Amino acid sequence: MLAGAFALGLTPLASYDVWWHLATGDYLLGHWAFPSVDPFSYPLPGTAVVFSAWLFDVAIALAQRVFGLHGLSWVQAGLVAWVFGVIYAQGLVADLKPAFCAAGLLVVAPLLRFHFLLRPHLVSYGLLGLLLLFLRLGKRTGLRRYLVAAGLTLWCWRQIHGSYPFGILVLSLFLALVPAYRSSGSRFVLSMVERLLFASFGALALVLPPLGFSGIQWIVGTLRLTVVTRGVEITEWLSPWRLEGFGWLWIYALVAGVGIALSRRSRNLFSGALFALGGAMAFQSVRHIAFFVILTIIPATVGWLDISSQLARRLPRKKCMGRWIPLLLVLASACFLVVKGLVAGHPPMGTGVVQNVFPSRAADFVESRDLRGNLFNNQRIGGYLIWRLGPTGRKVFWDSRFLVHLPRMIEVWKAEQSPSSSQAVADLIRKFDFSYAIVDYRISDPITKRLLADPKWGLVYWDDNAMVLAQMSRAEPRLHARRYRVVRPWDRGLKFLEEPRPRLLRAREELRRKLLEDPGCSKAAALEGLLLLRLRRFEEAIVCLRRFLVRERESLWVRLVLVQALLVGDRPGEALAALEPLRGHGSPRAEELEREAERSLAAIP
Repeated sequence: MLAGAFALGLTPLASYDVWWHLATGDYLLGHWAFPSVDPFSYPLPGTAVVFSAWLFDVAIALAQRVFGLHGLSWVQAGLVAWVFGVIYAQGLVADLKPAFCAAGLLVVAPLLRFHFLLRPHLVSYGLLGLLLLFLRLGKRTGLRRYLVAAGLTLWCWRQIHGSYPFGILVLSLFLALVPAYRSSGSRFVLSMVERLLFASFGALALVLPPLGFSGIQWIVGTLRLTVVTRGVEITEWLSPWRLEGFGWLWIYALVAGVGIALSRRSRNLFSGALFALGGAMAFQSVRHIAFFVILTIIPATVGWLDISSQLARRLPRKKCMGRWIPLLLVLASACFLVVKGLVAGHPPMGTGVVQNVFPSRAADFVESRDLRGNLFNNQRIGGYLIWRLGPTGRKVFWDSRFLVHLPRMIEVWKAEQSPSSSQAVADLIRKFDFSYAIVDYRISDPITKRLLADPKWGLVYWDDNAMVLAQMSRAEPRLHARRYRVVRPWDRGLKFLEEPRPRLLRAREELRRKLLEDPGCSKAAALEGLLLLRLRRFEEAIVCLRRFLVRERESLWVRLVLVQALLVGDRPGEALAALEPLRGHGSPRAEELEREAERSLAAIP
């Protein structure tokens, strides 16, 4: 089971946040002190920063120095195995047989995989499981040292992730609702005074060194962030019912709730309170699903085995296979969910860094051209740019540390919502005096939209992941020669392909220059193919697109353009052959082209 959990977590780095955690760890190892202001962004001088995950940041920075980036994937896998191992130990303490405990964890693996990214919350899952393990041991043996260990777990949790108040709440519910037991069976070993002392010890995690009262600041800031960003489309804060792919959460909640409610062994105030608390959090926010599962999977498994055992005793053993029915049902459910959840999981299995996500080549371009001045960047990629460009003295505009950049988020949001939004955004750009920008293709913020439409700004670099823009009045002459004046790779409507023929020929020159510099740019290859179709050079388009697919790498967009070119060139048989690698891909456009090719082929006498 642990080997399977390890394999489940062995994926390339895919989190946008891991990079600023690495940068923070490197900073702390280099300075051995917490900075009074944010060292990574320039627009917020004097703003206090709470490094609530400092222990995690230092740990992964050390791991990166020892094992490299590829080694961090193994660290991530080890943490996933640890989380499963801690929950598995809970099941053994609850007298679950190893096979049933492992099968129960296998059932919920697809629900948890969405959260298996190298971020502090992954460690917090293990710490929650460890806290519950200590509480189970304390209840079973009546030994106070397990409650002390639970308090120390909360202190470690405090230094790793800001969700530690949730652990304090779990400890408080335990002390309030669960009487402690000795092995001899005597009840109420802990007096009320002792319970209050243990609860107070857990609450001290809020103010214990080295971060002190910054824990209170974090809670206040989180509550304020939740209120201010209400309605903002941040995926991990959305409720699961608003997103696709989370239907299994409803099924799990129903099955777990029934198991806990109907079983004699699981039906108690503490299990019921944890189910209600975890369920309320999970259905309010996607990021809390894992907490809900970790809180409830062991009581739910115990409950359903209890229910199944009672049913098995009432039915003829020969007809229902007796005690094997529970295990067979659980294993069948596990296999079904694994097929549904893990096969279609993201990110893919492997090590290193997920390709075509982070703006690595755009950062290379900025360093090679030594672009200086105030940088504007999209919030999503800010963490990566902190890690890549921070050592060269460059600071970002903002990143995904929402608590740090909340004032800036509010300022930009107000500018976008103002009656004269265009002028307000232009005033913001003048205020921060940007010299260059690194942006990706998910254009949502108003500043990016304004820069792309401003003739004073020019596109000087682009690839499959990101673009680099420069304020041309400040740019060096060599950047003016690199400016793309016709091609607009961010234009999803491809309106630049509707330009007059002279402009299209100029766009062809720019695309050929791009492919000479970067032969592996699939976006440039696809755009060149579409442009050649627009110029009615069908054969040339087919040759160029096929050459790219053979020489470079597979690209969905390039292949779809190739199929389109083959259909326009009246070669439906070759179009169907070119579509073969896309079968089962789930692309609506590929299915539409396949139907068109089949109709064309059927029309041939």
